[in-house]
Amino acid sequence: MWANPAFPFPRKLIELILTALLPDSPASLAYDPTCMLFGIARLLRERAHDPDFAQVQQYCADDELGRRRLALAQRLADLFDQYLTYRPELVLQWVAGAGEGFQAALFQVLSRAHGPHHLAARAHAALQQLSTAALPLRLPERCTCSGSRRCRPVH
Repeated sequence: MWANPAFPFPRKLIELILTALLPDSPASLAYDPTCMLFGIARLLRERAHDPDFAQVQQYCADDELGRRRLALAQRLADLFDQYLTYRPELVLQWVAGAGEGFQAALFQVLSRAHGPHHLAARAHAALQQLSTAALPLRLPERCTCSGSRRCRPVH
């Protein structure tokens, strides 16, 4: 007999595991691409005259209505979400102050505004916690994954 099956997507499963390992570290919705979109658009406008954002200023120079800036913000929000999943080490370096160019500077400002609760930082903290102590976890006894040909580094 089998009851109450759950079929979460990999990201949801990882969030459940991270919440079990790090109960005091909330998942930040601020790093959801839809939420990041408007924060990034605001930062692109505010930092328009910053030397690190010269490429952005050049791209958005003739954009009086802000359409290009909003489209760029949407692309960057999706890109940052991919970086958090596929290139967590890059994001962690950016947060630590390394990296060049406007993407690194933009993510540093974004992480200062929204806190260190993005997926890459939470996964890194969870791996450190797992390697240092045996903790009683409130996780499912069994988890079967199927249909995943290629797993993302964070997953």
